[in-house]
Amino acid sequence: MTSDHNNRNDLPAFDLPLQFDGPGRFLDMHSLPEFTSVLFGCPPDDPPQHRWQTVTGPVTSLLLTTWRKYRMKKAGILMFCGLVAAMLVGFSGSVDARPNYNKAHDEMHKEAKNAEELKAAKCNKCHYGKKKKDRNDYGKALIKLGLTEENYKAKNKDDKEGLEEDIKAALEKVLKEKNEAGETYGDRIKEGKLPGTNPEE
Repeated sequence: MTSDHNNRNDLPAFDLPLQFDGPGRFLDMHSLPEFTSVLFGCPPDDPPQHRWQTVTGPVTSLLLTTWRKYRMKKAGILMFCGLVAAMLVGFSGSVDARPNYNKAHDEMHKEAKNAEELKAAKCNKCHYGKKKKDRNDYGKALIKLGLTEENYKAKNKDDKEGLEEDIKAALEKVLKEKNEAGETYGDRIKEGKLPGTNPEE
């Protein structure tokens, strides 16, 4: 039965690079058994090719470990960025005007003289400022007619058809409602104005 030491002699021989040993001095690894013995724990009588594998083994292992850590760190950063992006998308969707409301409103008033202005206004038909709860008088009137956030959340999941009917009914009824100046919202739209009036106006 051959020993591990004898098996090492079966390794293919290959040219070994020169070892730098100070300015202008290069020493062949064949001539450094003591150097490799002290620094890397190689037996002095080990064949040169095994000594070279012992020298390069830890370096290779270190490089592989560093590469794995880099890949894991990079994957972690990508996952974090994906999570943040998903959160931002969800957050932005929660503060924008309800797409159902805008779509139904634009469809109902597509023949109005200011149809393009109404469409471009988007959430500002009912809102002002930067907060979702900041509603103008038109938006508040629609809330009283049933277009509440609670109703939207409940029906948008289980009864989309019922939600569309509620939206259409409220948009038709609100045209007859009056603002504080005594104007109906329907008349304002016919006159080419946005239906709502913001508090500062």
